[in-house]
Amino acid sequence: MADKTYINGIFLKRKQFDNGGDLINASIKVDDFIAELQKHRNEKGYCNVVIQNRKEADKNGNNMYITLDTFTPKNSTEKQSNSLPTYTTAEVIPEQIDDDSLPF
Repeated sequence: MADKTYINGIFLKRKQFDNGGDLINASIKVDDFIAELQKHRNEKGYCNVVIQNRKEADKNGNNMYITLDTFTPKNSTEKQSNSLPTYTTAEVIPEQIDDDSLPF
């Protein structure tokens, strides 16, 4: 497993309510966060991240963190071989249906 690259400049706190709802408060240090995103952006201009829960909150109550998403698919041909087969309309719907064989 590769080392995690943490995204700096943002602090996250999840709050859970008694009714089952929750929210996430984010404190963003704008200049630092933008610099991190620009440093890790891909060739399309995106920075893919993973937001995860901490095992324990830190001293400031932050109970989540963000890491760089380093997942890359192996190749596109493997993805295509695992996809569902496609059918034409003629293969799925018979050309003629005998109305006498229908139950209604």
